[in-house]
Amino acid sequence: RVKRARLTLEVLRRIRAADMAPWLRIAIDLAIVTAQRREDVATARFADFRPDWHVRQRKTGAMLVLPLELRLDALDLSLADVLAAARRTGAVSPYLVHQTRAYGNSPVGSAIWVDTVSRQFSDVVAGLGIDWGDRTPPTFHELRSLSERLYSRQGNVSTQALLGHRDPRMTATYA
Repeated sequence: RVKRARLTLEVLRRIRAADMAPWLRIAIDLAIVTAQRREDVATARFADFRPDWHVRQRKTGAMLVLPLELRLDALDLSLADVLAAARRTGAVSPYLVHQTRAYGNSPVGSAIWVDTVSRQFSDVVAGLGIDWGDRTPPTFHELRSLSERLYSRQGNVSTQALLGHRDPRMTATYA
């Protein structure tokens, strides 16, 4: 039995409407549009866009090329939109997901730690005040699952290729 609550589009809309750091919004949008893992989202660099996003998945080593035109219709959001938002933060940084104000030992423009992405996402989810019953609240990784389900319904994207899976059975576990 799955113990983690599934993230729904309605809850994601509430998350995206919540007050949060600009870098977290960019991380969430990059994750939902591209269905990539938190490690790949947190380490995405502007230099990896040539012009499409060339991402080598850290977990599997799979190399993906995701077009800027990749669009998640359910949110009317494209990869180009996310890239543009990352460029509008006002901070100079090689990373899409970066500090927009100095925090502790992290200067403006520095990368956000992967665990910080997870913690901050969990804090936003907890702030929604949703009763998840006997399940644990959805984590950042649930964005990957929701992305797969939304693109499956949308129908014009190969979710197996998007997730970087060699075996269709692995993609089926996200559905």
